[in-house]
Amino acid sequence: MILGLGCDIVHLPRITALLSRTRAKDCALPLNAPVLVHQARVDHFASFIFGGTESSEMKAFQAAFGKRDESRERTQRLTRYLASRFAVKEACFKAMYLHYSLQWADVVISRSERGKPEVSLSKHITEKLGPISSHVSISHDGEYAMATVIFEK
Repeated sequence: MILGLGCDIVHLPRITALLSRTRAKDCALPLNAPVLVHQARVDHFASFIFGGTESSEMKAFQAAFGKRDESRERTQRLTRYLASRFAVKEACFKAMYLHYSLQWADVVISRSERGKPEVSLSKHITEKLGPISSHVSISHDGEYAMATVIFEK
């Protein structure tokens, strides 16, 4: 039985603006223009939406591209990474809103052995609602990242 379906789309310039102390309208083409992201802003944004295991995955992601490397490619990848995770969590909120009001820490995003995104809900939610399985899809295209989540019982 499907409990809910949620979908969210994120405009990457909005995330770039959050990470770079730049107004969103000045980040109109974040994928083509070099934009300097500030590590303190990245850390603050990540701490806002990520829990323990997600923070470790983010650190591993950053280490793979060099934390101090400010190349355009690093900025693009980091922005897409954060935007897609944000979109997944927002999609989860929308999918569960009739059953439970989720908090950021209630949703944990991980990867399967094959790299497919997976979502698990915190223990207190599964104790209340019973076992819940999820299906997650993330897409990127140009200046957008999108996520769809289905929860079923």
